[in-house]
Amino acid sequence: PEFKQCQDLIKLSQEFMERLSSNRANYDEFLMRSRTLVCGTCVGIGLQHLNLATTHFDWVIIDEAARSSPSELAIAMQVGSRILKVGDHFQLSPTYEDEHKKAIAKALGISVNSAEFQRVMRSDFERVFESPYGQSARAELKTQYRMLPPIGDLVSEIFYNNRLSNGFRPSPAYYSNSVPSCLSHVVTWLDTSGLGNKAFDSGGQSISNSAEAEAILKILQEIEAS
Repeated sequence: PEFKQCQDLIKLSQEFMERLSSNRANYDEFLMRSRTLVCGTCVGIGLQHLNLATTHFDWVIIDEAARSSPSELAIAMQVGSRILKVGDHFQLSPTYEDEHKKAIAKALGISVNSAEFQRVMRSDFERVFESPYGQSARAELKTQYRMLPPIGDLVSEIFYNNRLSNGFRPSPAYYSNSVPSCLSHVVTWLDTSGLGNKAFDSGGQSISNSAEAEAILKILQEIEAS
């Protein structure tokens, strides 16, 4: 009897593996329909074999929503009763191909470099956030714990009109160790303009800068020696 049960178990496992490996199995769709929490990218979760359009969720939470294009947001938003977008439109914006941006600018009769074009290309997150509805439904997190106060104050002044405040977060003990004089301040500016033409690599389209690389290596050597 034990041998027969073992044979049946092997046969069952083989049939199970064959079923999962077939095009008709769609195990991914089964997992998505049978779980209370599903995670994925806006584009990846919209793959055709997942049949996302036939599935419905109580909540759809989209992180980094300010970086998503309208079409990417729509893929995820279409299947939720409630939508929560999390993002920051003062940081990175959606990425579009240059050809795409030129085509839009041409159709609108405006320059790619104009302020009007930048307004048109705003993320949908920013549009909703600044809309009358967004102003009544949005929530802002204005206390940051990631940066030390001098860095947080700098970011707040430049990008957020001094609306950010710094929360208390104790610094790791190794921050109190001796550091090179060039890094004695929380924020350090390294100016290579004194090198003149040597501060720049040749060619207007260069994506490298040997002078800056050498300056950074020198600082790293000082840190290692301290």
